[in-house]
Amino acid sequence: MSVRIERPFLCPDCGSEVESGCGVCGGSGEVLEEAAVRAIIPSGIEDGEEVRVPAEGGPGGAGGRPGDLVLKVTSARHPALERRGLNVHSEVSVPRFRLVEGGTVLVFTVRGAAHVEIPPKTRAGRIFRLKG
Repeated sequence: MSVRIERPFLCPDCGSEVESGCGVCGGSGEVLEEAAVRAIIPSGIEDGEEVRVPAEGGPGGAGGRPGDLVLKVTSARHPALERRGLNVHSEVSVPRFRLVEGGTVLVFTVRGAAHVEIPPKTRAGRIFRLKG
């Protein structure tokens, strides 16, 4: 996944010679620049967990290598899916005739839409499990 961040860089006008009157950085010696960073977010990660991206943090002191970027993960709510532990649940309305006669129903998953086969004479409220 690509993450857009702002990270500090040395001011292009005053650089390491910090000038209080610099019109670019205001005397801080640094400017923020937007950057796209590739990060691998593992499946099953919980709200509040952190992902470390090596060498994508701020510049190192005295010309040292950049530090690590630490991303704190928060999951967005989805209107059709609900996370319960490591499982994702979705409630689907199935017409009564489909429960009696059986057939295919379209459900939404984390990876897109999927077709689920409903066997004949299925009771309302039955839970189906899709692997993966």
